[in-house]
Amino acid sequence: MLIKINNGLQTQEQLAHVTKLNISTLSRQLARLDAKKFITKTSTTGKRGRGYFTYSSTEKGKVTEQKMEIDLKQLEQKLFVRWSDEETALLQVLLNRLVQSMKRLD
Repeated sequence: MLIKINNGLQTQEQLAHVTKLNISTLSRQLARLDAKKFITKTSTTGKRGRGYFTYSSTEKGKVTEQKMEIDLKQLEQKLFVRWSDEETALLQVLLNRLVQSMKRLD
């Protein structure tokens, strides 16, 4: 969620559309990020309701996202250190097929 906010999705409506989460689940996730000071919530002038708040990442949120990306890259290197290029490419092809199959279920 933090990555999506950093990538420019700012309203609950935008986040719900992209993540396909129901509003109550999304609200809980946003509240947790806000409680940890990873994001800030700002009311939009003249409008009321959940969809009219904008969310933005704090400096702490940006630093946390960068750390997550570094940790993920390190984990990826550890996992695939002994894999050949062909094996890695085959895994990517199979994962892409799986994603396409899952999209067809919607």
